Amino acid sequence: MRILIIGGTSSLVHALKPVLSEFAEVITAGRTGSDVYLDLSDPVEKMELPKDINVVINTAASFGGN
Repeated sequence: MRILIIGGTSSLVHALKPVLSEFAEVITAGRTGSDVYLDLSDPVEKMELPKDINVVINTAASFGGN
């Protein structure tokens, strides 16, 4: 199983990743410090998720600017 967690540097990810890693491959996505670059403020056409993901967990938010 492959799990993608969006918001790769959030405190929730730091708690979830070790637990989920016991039974699945966990990939993080975010703007910095993540396995995959993903910026929620980018246009949808520009976003690309890794292949063969079974579960997506979103721990991030975008408020559209400053």
